Order: sequence, then structure tokens, then C-alpha cells
Amino acid sequence: MEFKELLDAAQSGDDLAMEQLLKLYQPMLTKQATIDGVLDQDVYSELCDEFVSAVREFRAPDLEGMA
Repeated sequence: MEFKELLDAAQSGDDLAMEQLLKLYQPMLTKQATIDGVLDQDVYSELCDEFVSAVREFRAPDLEGMA
């Protein structure tokens, strides 16, 4: 599945698509939640919640007319 299709599916409520997006961004989320070499599980959980919210609220600009 292409990224745009995955994003659209996740925004439409497809839990599996959202799970795949989280898996795709897990390394970045883990890195950001690691403090002094230790994963802070509370920070990781908060980042995941924020990520899900951001995916649901994101609206890509219409770029078709910009060519």
C-alpha cells in the first residue's frame, strides 16, 4: 500500500492502517522518548497519542493545480 493510501485509510478509521503508520514511525518516536539512554514509557505513550491525533487531523494541500 502506498503511503498516501495508508494515510487516507488511517484517517478514515482503519485501525490496521494506523498501526502500520505507528510501526513505520516507531524508530523516531522511540528516539524522541529516550532520555539519557533510557526509554521513558510515559513519554513514548504520549508521543504515540499525539502522533495518532496528528494523523487524524492532517489534511494534505491540493497540489494538482500547482504544476
